[in-house]
Amino acid sequence: MQATAEGHIEMMKKCKPGMRESQLACHLRHLALFKYNIRFAAFPDIIGSGKNSAILHYEKNSKIIEDGDLVLCDCGYRVHGYCADITTTFPANGKFTPKQKQIYELVLKINKEVQKMLKPGESWKAMGELAAKLLLEGLKELGILKGDIMTLLKSNVNRLFMPHSLGHLLVI
Repeated sequence: MQATAEGHIEMMKKCKPGMRESQLACHLRHLALFKYNIRFAAFPDIIGSGKNSAILHYEKNSKIIEDGDLVLCDCGYRVHGYCADITTTFPANGKFTPKQKQIYELVLKINKEVQKMLKPGESWKAMGELAAKLLLEGLKELGILKGDIMTLLKSNVNRLFMPHSLGHLLVI
């Protein structure tokens, strides 16, 4: 997990408009191999910028990253049979636009609220439901969604934004 987390930080530091999505994967792999002697990814790297960042399981990783793009990196390593899967999203040029910042702050708020619930015996399903409710409320406040929150929840609108809820298992 530490190697994967460090790899994501390295990609954030090295990302520059004008480089290809695949070049970020090279920075990730370089750190894994040279610092940790890790040779295996848990799954194919998913690195999308701009519109590609909204494609679930996008693996082409060939677009040139543009100024103003958000970059989504969903990558992880496999070590001794254990897989890490971390997803980060960050601005290619290092600075969020005002709208991007609003979304970032909403996701951070949801993250903190769910972490407050984390304790032995707490239901994973309940944490996912809290995250979904907070997401829909936040998107409604930002004017991105309209309608009754309970109706939106029953319609699973949150799955458009969180298709895996809070996470999923990895099987190798």
